[in-house]
Amino acid sequence: MAITSSTPTITATVRASSNPLPEYQHDATTDTDTTTTRYVQSNAGDTFEIHADIASGTEFIGDCLAFCISINGVLADTAISFPSGQDHAGSIVVSKGCYTAGNTVKKYQFTELEKRDGGAVPTKEEVEAALQIGTIRIDVHHQLSKSVVNDQLDLSSGLKSVDAVDEKALKGQAISSTTSYTEAVANDGLHARYWDAEFVDPDMKPMAVFVFRYTSHEDLQAMGMIAPDPTPEPEEEPEPEPEPDLETMTAEELKAEVQRRRQAERDATVRIKREREDDDQQSKQDKRFRTTITLDDDGEETEVVTTMLPVPEVETIA
Repeated sequence: MAITSSTPTITATVRASSNPLPEYQHDATTDTDTTTTRYVQSNAGDTFEIHADIASGTEFIGDCLAFCISINGVLADTAISFPSGQDHAGSIVVSKGCYTAGNTVKKYQFTELEKRDGGAVPTKEEVEAALQIGTIRIDVHHQLSKSVVNDQLDLSSGLKSVDAVDEKALKGQAISSTTSYTEAVANDGLHARYWDAEFVDPDMKPMAVFVFRYTSHEDLQAMGMIAPDPTPEPEEEPEPEPEPDLETMTAEELKAEVQRRRQAERDATVRIKREREDDDQQSKQDKRFRTTITLDDDGEETEVVTTMLPVPEVETIA
């Protein structure tokens, strides 16, 4: 779970299939007192949720804490938690996706990012937007609630799923996953209420920031945060069949074995090629030999012929 040193009583996790995703820390990122960055592995097709745990004793400067959740640089959800009792006995904030009218939700879903060659040089704005892909950011604020908003809001109208990006805009960064949204489904029997609230800090500076960078298993391996896959063990070659024991064979088996060996000798063509190179650099002539061994039906040598092949002539023009 991610935690900041300034607010250790608040932690955040990204969960898929009800389990928190393992988190990794990269040497290139540096945490501050109020901001922490972790990497998680995304599997295309998995839906996920964002959980924040508020431990007992957490300080509330206003009357609530707001968790502003951005996906790929775009605000997707804001969850509010009120203190449970004077000293706050603890609570959990859950964001499943973008909440829509009729108490439904479009759930977050990891999707493989398609990379294209856009041709033209990307603009500064395009690069900044591309580098936000693969990012979940949770800004925690002290707020003062004003009133309940009776109208059910549909926040999905401003959301845009980024399915493809110009590869040049990524500037070589290991970004291969994005987030899409499922079709709206019932909010599991829960009812979302909407509040009008204001920031306690006039500069709207967050008290804590949690950043999750999500990417593929292969990218995490390339960045050195996950160990490489083990090299498969080489397959053992089958042991050669043992030579038949002639002493234990019957007469018929011996006859069959002799016939098998003779047939193998008939099918075999033995060619021995030897190449010799003359050390005399002036002549540089190859003396090539061919040896042919002829076998009879019993496997005995009947003729050995060695011939010297002619050396190609070179025409010299004066």
